[in-house]
Amino acid sequence: MKRILSYTPLLLFFAALVSACAAEAVDAPVSRPGEGAATIRFDVPSTRAVDESVYPWTDCMIRIFKYTDKDAGERELIRRYSSVSEMPQAIWLVEGDYAVTVTLGTRAEATFDEPSYYGESDFRIVSGVNLSVQVTCRMVNTAVEVVYDESLDEHFKPGYRTIAAIDHDFRTEQELTDNGILHLRYDTSARGYFILPSYDDGSVPTLHYCFRAEFNDGSDMHPEHFVKELSTTPGMLYTITFRYSPDLPGHIAADFEVTVDTTPDIEFDDWPFTPEPQINGNGIEMEGARYLSEALSYNINSITGKLARVVIEVEGHTFEVDCTSNVAENEYGISLSKSDELHGLLALNPKFFEIFAGGDHTLSITVWDDGGNYGQKDAVITTQGPVLLESTDRWETRARLTAIVFDDAEASDVKIGWREAGSGDWTDVEASSDGGELWSAEVTGIDAAREYEYRLVLDSKQVNASRKDTTDDGPQIYNSSFEIWSGSSPLLPYTDESDQWWDTGNWGSSTLNKNVTTYTSDSHSGRAALLQSQYVALAGIGKFAAGNIFIGKYVGTSGTNGLIGFGKEFPYTWKPKKIRFWFKGNVGSINQGSGAPNVSRGDSDVAQFYMLMCSNITGPHIVDTRKTDTFMPLDDIKNGTPEISYCTKVDGVNSVNDMTDGHVVAYVMWENTVSQPEWTMVELDITYVDKYAGEKPVYLMLTASASKYGDYFMGSTDSVMYLDDIEFVY
Repeated sequence: MKRILSYTPLLLFFAALVSACAAEAVDAPVSRPGEGAATIRFDVPSTRAVDESVYPWTDCMIRIFKYTDKDAGERELIRRYSSVSEMPQAIWLVEGDYAVTVTLGTRAEATFDEPSYYGESDFRIVSGVNLSVQVTCRMVNTAVEVVYDESLDEHFKPGYRTIAAIDHDFRTEQELTDNGILHLRYDTSARGYFILPSYDDGSVPTLHYCFRAEFNDGSDMHPEHFVKELSTTPGMLYTITFRYSPDLPGHIAADFEVTVDTTPDIEFDDWPFTPEPQINGNGIEMEGARYLSEALSYNINSITGKLARVVIEVEGHTFEVDCTSNVAENEYGISLSKSDELHGLLALNPKFFEIFAGGDHTLSITVWDDGGNYGQKDAVITTQGPVLLESTDRWETRARLTAIVFDDAEASDVKIGWREAGSGDWTDVEASSDGGELWSAEVTGIDAAREYEYRLVLDSKQVNASRKDTTDDGPQIYNSSFEIWSGSSPLLPYTDESDQWWDTGNWGSSTLNKNVTTYTSDSHSGRAALLQSQYVALAGIGKFAAGNIFIGKYVGTSGTNGLIGFGKEFPYTWKPKKIRFWFKGNVGSINQGSGAPNVSRGDSDVAQFYMLMCSNITGPHIVDTRKTDTFMPLDDIKNGTPEISYCTKVDGVNSVNDMTDGHVVAYVMWENTVSQPEWTMVELDITYVDKYAGEKPVYLMLTASASKYGDYFMGSTDSVMYLDDIEFVY
């Protein structure tokens, strides 16, 4: 198949002096001694696959060379233009031989919609003669078109595709992607464009392509791979047609017919050139303008058609202005004053800038004419206002608020105000300068996981818009929803030492073939921990064991007693305000054990949850269940004695507790004697000890038990505690 190539001339005029003389403007080509005028016209290609108003003129390079030795092909570059709109109206050249080259397009090596073109023409300037030079631009790509026959839809599921690459054998598209190999994927019938490599040794480039599909019955078709040698002549078109063939033997049952048309299937349609509208700052730079309080304005000019409309896009906002008439300042603070149908002044007034906080803002300004042509430029504007919220001490909720201030010389009072987003009154704080345009204020009360709003205030008046920022969240306890478990005897709430945060008394009870703590799908979400107090015995030897789970490590077992290390280092950042968990369960009457102070059999058992945030810790709190003086002094902590005196040696050498290794910065104590059959959220305030105000803890202890007096092996075999989704509330 071959299409007729047609051309429409475009008259593009240049003006410049080639010699060392200074450039001068000319009104019309007038012959002068030793010079001539050149008029250059282009035959510009187009295809139906591209947006002709944008491409390829957005990627254009026009070069004019003067031959220094025509026979030897030696020439020097004397003019270069990166767009047609840069070219002057006329060009004067001294007598001699010249060449003009035109490059259009991005020269993308593999593309569906951006073919590239090149044209070149020699010409000679004779004194006193106006010359017309024609440059024909032709496609430099090799086109590969994939056509899917309708028969494929009858036998294959949607999603069949063809992958094509140059000079690279492959088996999967992922191989090409992983190795950075340019390729095209044809999900529908389409034409793609490749720029072929050239080889000094005369090698021929090859096209590698693969068709992949899935039959309607769900089975994958064995992928078919093909290789085709390609001509290096630019503009070649290769058409690959895939159709289903029921006669092909074997399990593939598909016939892939390849046809090659060695004539370019490209149309050179008429392409009338129309320069795009222009946008320039009116006394300001397009990049780097500062806004104080006066309007900023831009000259907008159309060249070939009447001004039609302006579109301004910035930070998620879009504003459109009708240019068919003058526009008084609208509700967005935008106005337009026209001098005629082709020229106007676009003004951004103070109201427009009310949407901006401080800092740089990029406005995309697009001007359209009534012929559908448009020009686009970015304008970068810097405004006064708030720019940054920075937490400086998360534990003490301190933060720095920063704003940009230009006209501080005119302001006697500079403040930065803040509030939690959606709340009421502002808190305005005196700001200080860094010696330049950045002003900052130190504030307290900025908590984790909150959205805050802050503003710049000059002389009691807010300047421009406020800004919003959200602080990061505080840390949570690993596996606090109890989803992770491993093993069987003992059953463990972790997989290995790398994620070991929680532990249980299962290490001790499993020696008697029992797990007192397990997991269940009867949960608030996912899994929950199930703490079941029970009498654990083997061959008549045993003890009562409370269902329990704790942060720390079960250290060892001695007979029916245990050594337990409570607590772990915790990466505190923000100060938590509460702790929350979900609970249900049964609380029985004590029917096992004795020895707990002020407790007797028949009394109600107690479900317990406590949390301690500690400082100056040298290691875990070691409890030896044989020695009551190693037990956690919870009553002392509740009664205002937050120091922790405890044994840190697992062999119990220091069991007399003659060391004070740490103190409690904050704590939570929860005890429950009422059965709760339904899941209930428990939210507890964290009590911070006044004595250690301002001190940041380093250690976390947290324990839950179905029977509070489990340390004394005392409690109820009817006590069961379900526990799930523990979290700090910041």
